[in-house]
Amino acid sequence: MILWKAFRLPKRSLILGILVVLGCGFAVISANAQGDDLFWAAGKGDLARVKSLLAAGVDANAKNNRGFTALMDASMNGHLDVVRALLAAKANVNTKGTTGHTALMYASQLGYLDVVRALLAAKADASSMTANGVTALTLASDNGHTEIAELLKSAGAQTNLPKVGGDKESVTPSSLIPLPKEYEIIDAAGKGDLARVKSLLAAKADVDVKWGDGTTALMIASANGHLDVARALLIAGAKVNAKTDIGVTSLIFASQNGHADLVRLLLASKADENASAFNGETPLMTASKSGNMDVVRALMAAGADVNAKTKAHGDTALGVAVAGGHFEIVRALLAAKADANTKGPDGATELMTASQTGNLEIVRALIAAGADVNAKAGNGVTALMVSSVRGQPEVVRALLAAKADVNAKTARGLTALDAATEGRHPDVSALLVKAGATSTNAAVAEVTHEDTQPAATPTAVVDLTGSWSFTLISTQPDGQKIHVDTVMQQEGNKITGNSMGRPFAATISGSEIVFQTQPHTIFGNSTGDTTMKGKIVSPNKITGEFVPPQGYQAAWTWEFDR
Repeated sequence: MILWKAFRLPKRSLILGILVVLGCGFAVISANAQGDDLFWAAGKGDLARVKSLLAAGVDANAKNNRGFTALMDASMNGHLDVVRALLAAKANVNTKGTTGHTALMYASQLGYLDVVRALLAAKADASSMTANGVTALTLASDNGHTEIAELLKSAGAQTNLPKVGGDKESVTPSSLIPLPKEYEIIDAAGKGDLARVKSLLAAKADVDVKWGDGTTALMIASANGHLDVARALLIAGAKVNAKTDIGVTSLIFASQNGHADLVRLLLASKADENASAFNGETPLMTASKSGNMDVVRALMAAGADVNAKTKAHGDTALGVAVAGGHFEIVRALLAAKADANTKGPDGATELMTASQTGNLEIVRALIAAGADVNAKAGNGVTALMVSSVRGQPEVVRALLAAKADVNAKTARGLTALDAATEGRHPDVSALLVKAGATSTNAAVAEVTHEDTQPAATPTAVVDLTGSWSFTLISTQPDGQKIHVDTVMQQEGNKITGNSMGRPFAATISGSEIVFQTQPHTIFGNSTGDTTMKGKIVSPNKITGEFVPPQGYQAAWTWEFDR
């Protein structure tokens, strides 16, 4: 049986990260949103985002509501570099989803040879089997991927497997579990085999038969963009508003994947433009998140509710479009009277999301549509604070021009100036001071006007003195990690330290730290004195990259933690 790519339901909150007060400073957090963001980034092949999330501590083995992991998403979409990054982060290569399928099964089914190789090299079980007896080998063989099938056999995939009726018999993979006749129409629709679909319909096949999770032939044709097949199924009486077990309709599938012609066909066939999945997500939301402008237009023309919300987090079409940076869709939704002041459960607004990501066009569009520039999240954080801590000077200017309160305070009494200082953005601090900002935090360095240069020493905010764990991480597929304990001593903007008997020195300038000698012995004395530049991410974390001298194959990333 062909496996169909699972519909991914976004549980993410409106804002990808919101400020909370930690001690006397600010930090950007949102663990659940980051976990969901990892699934999305892995499925899209966004390697930089995946690495960033993993570095931030997001669990590489987290599962969504369907039991999917990021590794499965990356594998089924053929994103080899993302697969390698997840494996390097210790993603479990043999994790099974709720249906019993593994990342190797998905890659084998869809023909991603290099991904299959990478998974097998990471000790993926070539003989892992679902409860129904499906293996990576059966899927590769059933879909004509002979090279993958041979690779799986060489990796030990079993070809002598139990039959459905018991006992063992040597069988070819494609005959292991014959596709039940009633499901042939789903198989044909998914492959876009119009002639076979028509033949099965002529033979009185059940046009609305459902596979195990409630998937129908029309849903599969809609998800895969097979317009002629979908038309034939509709003519034969297929139920256009049928839902899977989690409430996904053919229209949601087509909208998610950007099949505008199919969306129009389904709408013309009386598809419900506002039918939602079990979590409240509508076709308009999934199209807005995916950035499919033609689909968004078609759905709005059909009367889609632009202010519908998901159940758990209150996400809207506007919210996911803002988070995705889809300016044209944001503008279209606002023109259709989407509410620019909707808040999530944590009180975050769309303006905060846009301010955090630095999308100036969207910030201006939201302000023009009446977004409240002084709205506060539950902890008192404003859009100005979000943009200040993230170092977005153009956004800060736009918010100030829209009368953002420069001295608004959080529940802990901190201001946008405190946020800019904590984020080490002197240019933003200067803008805020010029606009009349004051600080309640005695640790904030004084900034008097836009041309004032901040002091080179950030000791008022961060003291790096103490014990640290230094980690080198290979950028090669093996993801090798090497740990060394170090001790630092800070005086002003100067750092001295010792690692495994070898002294090192560094200088701090703003959020940058420059090591004049290496704080490790991994490369012995072959490199001599070397300069390494890094960024002080927080008082407890420093990150950077190191390119070793000629003769070493891999570049390394590195980080200090305490």
